[in-house]
Amino acid sequence: MIEQEKDDIICDCTGTSYQKVQLLLDNGATSLDEISDATGACTGCGSCDILVIEMVEQHQKQLAKL
Repeated sequence: MIEQEKDDIICDCTGTSYQKVQLLLDNGATSLDEISDATGACTGCGSCDILVIEMVEQHQKQLAKL
């Protein structure tokens, strides 16, 4: 996974930041659909899809270790 800074914009279409997606994951979002519904990310051009999917998968792996 590419390292991101918290203020980095990961969705140019909606201006969604890495931090916003991470906060949603930390607060219980568990899927791409939930992230998309909350932010609009992954509903435009599709260039952020891979990064958001990677973030969701990474978060799920971290939760599985708990």
